[in-house]
Amino acid sequence: MSQPRYVGLKRALHRAEAPLDAPECHGLLCALLSAGGEVPLHAWLDEFLPGGEAQESAAPDQLTAPLRDVYDATRAQFAEQSVALELLLPDDSAPLPERTLALAGWCQGYLYGLEVCGIGARTPLPEASRELLGDFAELAEAATGSGEPDELEAAYAELVEFVRVGALLIHAELRPQRAAPELH
Repeated sequence: MSQPRYVGLKRALHRAEAPLDAPECHGLLCALLSAGGEVPLHAWLDEFLPGGEAQESAAPDQLTAPLRDVYDATRAQFAEQSVALELLLPDDSAPLPERTLALAGWCQGYLYGLEVCGIGARTPLPEASRELLGDFAELAEAATGSGEPDELEAAYAELVEFVRVGALLIHAELRPQRAAPELH
């Protein structure tokens, strides 16, 4: 996801006093689209806007424009059914601890989104998806390790790619199972 989208979403969430940050919101959206199929914009917004007042007409354009941009771009990336998905994370100029926490937040948002769609630990899933969700749960608790900066950067880049590809795999594996479940 482009850095302007990340910054725009971060600012919009701050203005809305949302309890989630940009990576968590993007992870949530990716999970909703994977598990819920066609999810309307307001269903995503209802999950994190204070007071549940996410009707598009009720929110000012300065808030909904960046949110709609992220929503539309993410839906398009999943619709392409390719490897185009980009995780909404700080760019590489941000300190590694900040990026690591953002990746953990993305995973937390993703797991929360699956729960919203009724997919939990007891849901029958293909083995690969179950394993990936376990890995995502571990990454959601991530902390930066110690070591050489170049090694840590390489490890972070590998984790981002692992999560990105994992989210695409889960999306593909859930596609036959989903029938637009009712969001809780």
